[in-house]
Amino acid sequence: MRKLSLAVVLLLSACLMVGCAEREKIPPQSVQSSEAGYHGVDVTPENLADQVTVESIVPYDGIFLEGNEKERVEDTYALKVTNVSEETILYATFNYRAGRKDLTFYLEMLPAGKSVIVAEQKKQSVKNEDLKYVNGDIHYIQAGLENMESVKITPTKESTLKVKNKTNEMMPVVWVFYRKAEADGTLLGGKCYQTGIVDLGARGTYEAEAEYWMDDCEIVNVLLIDSLDSLNTKDNPVQGIEEDSNSNP
Repeated sequence: MRKLSLAVVLLLSACLMVGCAEREKIPPQSVQSSEAGYHGVDVTPENLADQVTVESIVPYDGIFLEGNEKERVEDTYALKVTNVSEETILYATFNYRAGRKDLTFYLEMLPAGKSVIVAEQKKQSVKNEDLKYVNGDIHYIQAGLENMESVKITPTKESTLKVKNKTNEMMPVVWVFYRKAEADGTLLGGKCYQTGIVDLGARGTYEAEAEYWMDDCEIVNVLLIDSLDSLNTKDNPVQGIEEDSNSNP
């Protein structure tokens, strides 16, 4: 299974024809063109509580939650929010002001009713400053874990997920999003890990590489996409964590 370098997403259809595996950033922002029910909301201080519940925003010392390395941070902030809507948050940004510093918190793929702890993105040191919410934006998507009715996902060993197509139709793209969670179900870190499979045959099964999957991980979304061509990132910043897209032989 060979790896291709990062390329324009619209060129990936050629890879599908030859059954290759590509290393590609698939940001949640790019899903908006391919999934029904996508919509965004500007989040002001006045309507913040209508979208999410800010459970806490507190000083934080410890492992940086937004990276894969065991990097420690000190005197920064962590935000715990709960999605109080009935839809999955595709991605969201919350901006705060602390003295003269602007703090940014980013999260993605947060199911309805779930909570997540997010670290300040820039790892800024802030001491004894009053925090004030400034603005933000939230983008929702209706597609969510109901797609689990069509696929069965089973961890088989560390960093591997067995994905079974439970339907009688071929699935062009199956994209699985997951992240670490605490014992009470609170998710850790704003960004998701992800893995994708292309051309999963009817009733077929494939073991996908799932980097960083551990026993404390939880699947937070499964997207069934018509083709990688629909993930056009032309007008979207390329964010998110690189994961393998695995072709099903």
